[in-house]
Amino acid sequence: MCVLFINDLDVAAGRMGGTTQYTMNNQMVNATLMNIANNPTNVQLPGMYNKKDNPHVPIIVTGNDFSTLYAPLIRDNFFGSLRARVYDDEVTKWIGEVGVESIGKNLINSREGPPTFQKHAMIVEKLLEYGNMLVKEQENAKRVQLADKYMAEADLGEANEDAVKIGNAAQQ
Repeated sequence: MCVLFINDLDVAAGRMGGTTQYTMNNQMVNATLMNIANNPTNVQLPGMYNKKDNPHVPIIVTGNDFSTLYAPLIRDNFFGSLRARVYDDEVTKWIGEVGVESIGKNLINSREGPPTFQKHAMIVEKLLEYGNMLVKEQENAKRVQLADKYMAEADLGEANEDAVKIGNAAQQ
């Protein structure tokens, strides 16, 4: 069992106004993440074509302003997200039962094996609740626009002022 944890993705792959270049590295990061999102069981290294499906691996991403990211990266697979929320509740309940301190002992080389979770019936009321939560999260990502606020209020010095206005500060 493993997880991919990416800290501050918005800083590494996001774009802040017109002052951040969209480099080949940014494009590769975005393309790789899109490939994982679109086909999570068929993640390959370049030049390797394995026909065996890989198990799903959770991806945890932190950041301050996801609105700076390539837009399709922050889209939700709406129905997949609803289903995942049901299991998120189960995982949260399981962590509460075993305790945060015991998670490692229960996951790594446990005699009981990895935890199993029952497949739950999708109740309409709960799905509507989760759906409304997802809609609010997407609206919040559009509303916050922290990068725009930062760039508007940043003290970048007089030498860079004109470049920020025309959007080519990073290229100087």
